[in-house]
Amino acid sequence: MRIFRLVLVLAATGCLLPGSALAIVGDEPSPSYFPGSSTSGVIVTATTPLAVPLNCDDCAGNVALPFAFDFLGHHYAAGDVIHPTSNGVLDFDGTTSPFANQCAPTYYATTHVAMPLWDDLVVSGAGEGVFTSVIGTAPFRRFVIEWRAHLQSGGAAGSVNFEVVLDEQQPLIQFIYGAVAGAGATATIGISQSSTGGSVHKQFSCNTALGAIKTVGYAFNPPTISGLVQQGETLTAAPGTYVGTPTPTQSVQWERCNASHVCAAIPGALGTDYTSVAADVGSTVRAVVTSLNIVGTATTHSYPYGPIAALPGPAPVYTAAASSGASLVHGVDDIGNHSDDDSTPVALPFTIRVYGRSYSAVNVSANGSLGFGGIDTSYTSACLPNERGPDVFEVYQSDLDSTSPGDGIFTTVTGLAPHRRFVVEWRTAKHGTLAEKSDFEAILYEDSPTLTAIYGDTVAKGAEQVSDVQHGQGPPSTQFSCGTATLTNGTRVDYTPSAPVVSGSPTVGSTLGATATSWSATPTLARQWRRCDAEGFSCGDIPEAAAATYTVTAADLGHTLRLREIVVGPVTPVAESAPTAVIAAPATPAPQPPAGTGADTTAPRLTGLAFARSAFKALTRGGPTDPKRGTPLTFRLTEAARVRFTVSVLLSGRRSGARCVTPAKARRGAKHCTRVVALKGAFTVTGRKGVNTLRLTGRLAGRPLPRGAYRLSAVASDAAKNTGKPVVAGFTIKR
Repeated sequence: MRIFRLVLVLAATGCLLPGSALAIVGDEPSPSYFPGSSTSGVIVTATTPLAVPLNCDDCAGNVALPFAFDFLGHHYAAGDVIHPTSNGVLDFDGTTSPFANQCAPTYYATTHVAMPLWDDLVVSGAGEGVFTSVIGTAPFRRFVIEWRAHLQSGGAAGSVNFEVVLDEQQPLIQFIYGAVAGAGATATIGISQSSTGGSVHKQFSCNTALGAIKTVGYAFNPPTISGLVQQGETLTAAPGTYVGTPTPTQSVQWERCNASHVCAAIPGALGTDYTSVAADVGSTVRAVVTSLNIVGTATTHSYPYGPIAALPGPAPVYTAAASSGASLVHGVDDIGNHSDDDSTPVALPFTIRVYGRSYSAVNVSANGSLGFGGIDTSYTSACLPNERGPDVFEVYQSDLDSTSPGDGIFTTVTGLAPHRRFVVEWRTAKHGTLAEKSDFEAILYEDSPTLTAIYGDTVAKGAEQVSDVQHGQGPPSTQFSCGTATLTNGTRVDYTPSAPVVSGSPTVGSTLGATATSWSATPTLARQWRRCDAEGFSCGDIPEAAAATYTVTAADLGHTLRLREIVVGPVTPVAESAPTAVIAAPATPAPQPPAGTGADTTAPRLTGLAFARSAFKALTRGGPTDPKRGTPLTFRLTEAARVRFTVSVLLSGRRSGARCVTPAKARRGAKHCTRVVALKGAFTVTGRKGVNTLRLTGRLAGRPLPRGAYRLSAVASDAAKNTGKPVVAGFTIKR
């Protein structure tokens, strides 16, 4: 009964051979290989003889694979034994070694073989044999199997030297030829699967001389996976193309792999789509495709994909703002990345915060991006969201190449602490052409969480690139451009994260509140008010000030305040407000003169002291005012008054008790602080009631102020010698 049912099935498919014997004809499934050849290729001399050396005629040896390899639809694991034969054949399954070569179809009808030079060869001469070597390190190794032999009919004059190379990273098998007597004119070259007609489509040559050809290769496109490598995202497998008679069908099983590339099937994970789960976090996944017809099966594997990232925690949301007319600040220090797709770690001169997390180093990609907490060497320019992995600032993400002379990635530091800027400049080219150049940079700030991109001349002005910031695979993510020609010369894009905004009067006794940060998710928050110096730095937590509001105390007088929001959880990202104005004493009602005296006892009030630019260049010499140097200064008076201005420089110091003193070796371990040192050269102007404007040149006592951070103090007094309270504002002199 079983035979009768089998005959019906075979007859229905047209696979029953004539005659009384039941047999199946056709081709078992196989990936669709594509051949290639080249006139270049150099023999890599293998150094390790087989454990049992070949020194014979018409025999086969044994060698273990150092890594897994997919060949002709069959998966061979690391450690599986394959069999090089004395007659120039690598038999993956059997140990027969026929000496008479045959054009396809071949004797090898039940095994999977590679035939780099199937001929009647002998490996018994001096120095002859089959040798192996493993080149490179995992997972980028190559396995070399080299033959040193001679033709049976040619003796020493008929020496041949050739090898097979297997690649760990791709399903590529190559034949490389050195000196080959007869140039293969009596040999078969190709690969053959275990079916009668399998080798017909995979034979490179039969009894035909190689001529100038030095390399013959066979490869197929393995299954591929696409999608975001993040928990909860759906991944899609493309099985690839397979051949066979009858036409095979494909099924997909997903596997989870650990860091050692040991994989196991995920129960129930079948089909081309798979949605990753929490158990996948930290692991890679791969798709195993089984191709099936009535003759047999073939199994191929995708490369491991991932690792799968956890869902990103809450993070502040960035906004992007563009402006024009910016100039590049050129980098000075070469980081040594003159590559196509490499990433180079670079230590930062100060700590920065990206998506609420602090970083002291950054990974700089040759393809135009900065990775924080991970490495991204991808050359694609996919719109958001994409599968970049770490927190990333894609300044000009594209397939770039900095290997040409003069190209590279360069850094520099500008300004003085705590107002330094770290510049990363790419001078690079479009991969492939190398003639189409791009110049652009990223700027990171010591005193601001903003990330800045500035563009010089660039290829296609961004029509092939993306500019964005992204937290893991998002959310959140903020994209300024993707494939649009908007990144023109002089364009500046500032990416600024959301942060608390403090409201209320900065005076003792007032109650301050704040608007909340815009987070990517609704987190549980802890809050902490912090007391800082007059510049907003050197901050410390205020004990028991952890509510949403804060009442200013006398201890805050002369300081600034910040509010920090902290996400409660394992990672604790942070968002922090800008500093308040310097805390002042509460305003008191002006005393009224005694009735009938008419005496003026009201001091003038000076408010709104502000620079048009808080950082500017000083006028270097006297004469007409240079409009590109200095800055307008405005203030408001409640009555006409004379205003005396004094300037102090802010210098680095060390704590000595309650004082901030000059740094010294003996105080090397003391806490950093900022010294305020008054400079000679105060000046006085006469102001009118209302708004007043004057131009601050950056010169004092006839000389330009050197580069650094300063504090300007203004005190108003009227004709009745009533003197108001001092008002302070900070500024920076640039180069």
